[in-house]
Amino acid sequence: MTDLQVILIVEDEDDHFELIQRGFGDKEPGFRLERARTIQEARLQIVALVPTLVITDWKLPDGDGIELIRRDESGAPLFPVIIMTSHGNEAWAVEAMKQGALDYIVKSVETLLDMPRSARRALREWDNLSRRKQAEEDIRKAKEEWERTFAAIGDVATIQDTGHRILRANQRACEVLGAQQPQELVGRLCYEAFHGGTEPCNGCPVVLTLKDAATHTAEIMHERLGRTFSVSSSPVFDAGNKLSSIIYVSRDVTEIKKLEEQLRQSQKMEAVGTLAGGIAHDFNNILTPVLAYSEMIIQGLPAESPLAEMSREVLKAGQRARELVKQILTFSRQTTQERKPMQIHLVVKEALKLLRSSLPTTIEIKQNISTEAMVLADPTMIHQVMMNLCTNAYYAMREAGGVLAVSLAEVKIEPDDFATVLHLNPGPYLRLEVSDTGCGMPPQLVERIFEPYYTTKAKGEGTGLGLSVVHGIVSKLDGHIAVYSEPGKGTTFHVYFPKHLLKADAGEVRVKAASLPRGHERILVIDDEKVIAKLTQISLELLGYQVTTCLDSLLALEQFEAHPADVDLVISDMTMPHLTGAELAQRMLAIRPELPIIVCTGFSEIINEEKALALGIRRLLMKPVLRDELAQTVRKALDKK
Repeated sequence: MTDLQVILIVEDEDDHFELIQRGFGDKEPGFRLERARTIQEARLQIVALVPTLVITDWKLPDGDGIELIRRDESGAPLFPVIIMTSHGNEAWAVEAMKQGALDYIVKSVETLLDMPRSARRALREWDNLSRRKQAEEDIRKAKEEWERTFAAIGDVATIQDTGHRILRANQRACEVLGAQQPQELVGRLCYEAFHGGTEPCNGCPVVLTLKDAATHTAEIMHERLGRTFSVSSSPVFDAGNKLSSIIYVSRDVTEIKKLEEQLRQSQKMEAVGTLAGGIAHDFNNILTPVLAYSEMIIQGLPAESPLAEMSREVLKAGQRARELVKQILTFSRQTTQERKPMQIHLVVKEALKLLRSSLPTTIEIKQNISTEAMVLADPTMIHQVMMNLCTNAYYAMREAGGVLAVSLAEVKIEPDDFATVLHLNPGPYLRLEVSDTGCGMPPQLVERIFEPYYTTKAKGEGTGLGLSVVHGIVSKLDGHIAVYSEPGKGTTFHVYFPKHLLKADAGEVRVKAASLPRGHERILVIDDEKVIAKLTQISLELLGYQVTTCLDSLLALEQFEAHPADVDLVISDMTMPHLTGAELAQRMLAIRPELPIIVCTGFSEIINEEKALALGIRRLLMKPVLRDELAQTVRKALDKK
C-alpha cells in the first residue's frame, strides 16, 4: 500500500466525489483516493498525506480551491493541482492556469468519470516540469560554480575571441591589469590590455593556437608590467567543431625566475669558491718564496739601492696577491674576519693605485684624502668595498669615459640632522665617497641595487653580488651606505664608517729584521713542497734556530717516533700525501702531549683555528707566511704564549 500514489479529492458534493471514485474504480490500482470537503480540511490532509496530486473544486464552503496552490521561494507550485468547476468560465480557466494549476476541468458526468485520464496527464506534465526545473537548477548551479571557479583561479585567466578580444576575465586579471571589475576588460584587445601595444606580443601562443587550433605555451616578459608570465592558450570549439574562442591563462613567474637566477648565481659562486679553494693552496705555495726571498733580498741590500727598490715593489705586489687570495677564500668560506684598528686611507690609496693600472686612460681618477683617522675593521673588508664601488663606477663609464672621484674625510653626525636619515648613532665618522660621471640610474634601479643577485649588467658580465657584499660589509662595521643617482648625471656612493678613537695596535707596525725574536731551539719542518721546506729552513736558521726538514709526513713521523726528545717544535704543512698536518700532529701529540706544533695551510675546509686548538695544535698559520709573522709565531709557540 505504501507504493500507491495518493490523490486528494477536495469536493463538498457527494455525488461528484462518487463519480470521480467510480471513474478510478478497480482499473487504476496505482492510486489511493482521499477526500476533503473544505479548504481547512484539505490543508490538514496535504500536510498529513503529502499527496501526489490534488484535484479540487473551485467553489468550496470556506473558500476557493485555488487557494490550495502552494509555491516555493521561486514562485513555482510545490505539488500539482487540477481545478474543477461546475460553470465553464474562460476567465476562471485563465486565472487558474496563471495561479499554477495544471488543468482546468468543467464538471460533467463524462469529465468526472474520465478523471483518471486527466490525472495521469497532469502527473506526466508535472514530471516533465519537475525534470525541466531540476535541469535548469543544475545548469544554474553549474554556471554559478563555474563562475566562482573562474573568478577564483589564482592565475590571470581570460576567454578571447578569434580576434584577441577579451570575452571574459577573472578577478586575478583585474588585479594584474588594474581593472576594478572584470567587465571593464571585456571587449578590450588582449595585447592592448597587457602591454599597450597595437599587435600581439612577440611569441604570443594565442597566435599559434589560431593557426593550428592546438594548445601552446610560452614565456613572455611584459615590460609595461615589469613582470614575466608563463602563458598558455587552448582552443575552444563550437558544435560544428569550428574554433570559436581561446582560453588564455597567464601565470606570473617573476619571483620563480628570480629564484632560479639566484640559484644559478649561487651555484656559480659555489663553483668559484670551490675553484678558489682548489687553487689557493698551490697559489700560496708559489707566493711564499716570492715574498720570503724578496724580504731577504731587501734585508741584505742598502735601503737606497735600485735593486732594493725593485725588490720592495716585488714584495708589495706579492702582498697584494696574498690579500687577493685571502679575499677570495674569505668570500668562498663566508668566514668572520678579525676587526682591528686600521688607517683606512692606506687601503684606499693602495686600491686606487691598483685600479689605475687596470682602468683605461679614458677614465680619470681624482682623489681627495683629507684624513688619516682610524676605523675598526679588517683591511680586506675595506679593500672589497673600494674595489666593488670603483668597479661599478668604471662599468658606468666604460663606453664614454669620465671621472672617477674618491674622497675620504671626517664628519660628525649630530642628533638633529643626519642621524635619522642615515640610521647612525651620533658621533664622529669617516665618510668615503665614490662617484662617477657615467650614465646614472633611475629611482626604480636605485631601490634595488643592494639586493643579492640583482644586476643591470649583461648576462655573464656580473654576478649581482658586488654591491650586496659591500652593503653587508658596511653593516657589519656598524656603518651605513647611501647612494644618489640620476640618469645622465652619474652616481655617488656615500659610505660612513665609525671613527675609532684609539691608536693602532703595536702589531700593525712592521717589525724590522733586527728586532725579530730569535732562538736556538731544534725545529722539525715538514712540507711536501721542497721550495717551501728549504725557504722555511733558511728563514729560521737566520734567526738562530737548528732546523731539520722532511718532505714526507710518514717519514717525519718515523723519525719523530725514533727520537721524540730531539725536537723542540714542529712546523708542518696541512695538505700533504699520506698524513695531513692535523693527522700528523695527533700522532706526535700522542707520544709527546706537550710538544708545540704549528700547522701552515694555504686553504683547508677541514681545519680552522678553533679546530686546531681543539686538536692540541699550538698555532695555525695561513700561507704565504711572511718572515716576521713566522718569527713571532715560532717564539710564542716555544714560549707557550
